[in-house]
Order: sequence, then C-alpha cells, then structure tokens
Amino acid sequence: MPERAANLRADLILKAMIAVTSADAGGIEDSEISLMQQVYQDQAKRPITPQEIAEVAVACAYAILDAEDPIGAAARLAAGFHAQYPLREEELDLLFDLIAMRLVTSVTISAARKDRTADNPYLSISEAPAWRLLHRLGRMNRRFATAILRHACGFEAVHGARAVTGWIAANRAQLAPMLDRHSATLAKALVPYGDPQNPMTVTSAAQQPDKATAWWDAYCAEHGIELGIGPWGEARTV
Repeated sequence: MPERAANLRADLILKAMIAVTSADAGGIEDSEISLMQQVYQDQAKRPITPQEIAEVAVACAYAILDAEDPIGAAARLAAGFHAQYPLREEELDLLFDLIAMRLVTSVTISAARKDRTADNPYLSISEAPAWRLLHRLGRMNRRFATAILRHACGFEAVHGARAVTGWIAANRAQLAPMLDRHSATLAKALVPYGDPQNPMTVTSAAQQPDKATAWWDAYCAEHGIELGIGPWGEARTV
C-alpha cells in the first residue's frame, strides 16, 4: 500500500476511535465514515498471518489455565476464531506447540522479574497455573491433542482420515468381522507394554514371543479377559 494511503487509513482509524469514545462524532464527514467502513471490511477479509495464529495461541494459553479440559477449551476458542478468520490446517498443526511455548515464555518472564519485582505479586499471578498447565500438557499425546483442535475447526482429525472412512464405507459389504462377538460385549484389559517391569514386556523385549504369549494367556484366563487393548498413541517400552 502506498505510504499516503497508509497514512490516510491510520488517520481515519484514529478518528473512528475518537468517535467511539466521544459523545460528539459530528467532526467526521459521511465520506470518511464510508471509507472507514471499507477499511474494517478489508480487515475482516485479511489473510491470517503468523502473528495472528500466535495470538490465538496466547489467548488459548491464558484461557485454559486450570481448566478441567484444557484441550477441549482451546478447541472451542480456536473454533470460534476459525469461524470468523479461517485458519489453515498447517496453523492448527502448530497450535499445541505454540500454546506450550507461550506458557514457557510466561514462566520464564516471571522468573526473570522475581528479583526486581518481589513486592508486586501481580506480575507473577499466572506463574503457578502456567506451571501446572505445562506439566499437564507434557503428559498429553501431542498428536491426539492436535487431532481434537483440527476436528473442532472442521478439518480431518488426522490427514487422510476421510479417505480411510470413505473406503471402509464403500467396501463395507465385502468386510468380514474380525471377532466372533462385538468388542463392546467382551471383557477387556490393557496390554501391559507400557510397564517396563511386566513379565510380558520383559519377555517380548528379549525376543521370546512364546513366553510373552504364555504369560498373557495365563493372565486372561485368571481374570476372565477376552480382549487385549493397546491404547492409541501409547508410549511403549518395546
């Protein structure tokens, strides 16, 4: 935009701010009001910039402090922003990390200011909840959290999900059940591969599948387990 036009727009925006806060807006000409409306319409259509997705992350970081469901709360905020200023998939893929980065920045600033502002507790008011949220985020599966954020904004939870579900729907008549009974009716237990001390984990890691299978079969027989489950995105030790 030419410098003269940029200065004109800045002047008009300043006048608009004065008009909003003043009881008398008579100093603004009709033509200027019309141009101001065009300015704001242009702003509403502007593309999202890296700075703006960062602002979404900042808003989320503080809005979800001590929330019972922080990712669900962030997803609702992102969806509301997306409804007015559409986000791209690539931006949502970064949102979880950007939220965490804002929290890291916040606690770092609080720590740096402590010696100089010990008499002003307000400057560290968000430090404790920010640390609590960082610890919670650290225990989350980043991919799963990102899937929630993407889904809230109308995108596939993961890239390619619609192609997979579409193929299943198109070929449903040719698919055979994997189990004799529906999994919802079966007694279930988690496969213990997340526990490095579990005998099944130890024997599996030692390349002894027969012993691992024997342990699992005995465990299922003792506890009446009919189906073993490995959680999606679990951190396995083998």
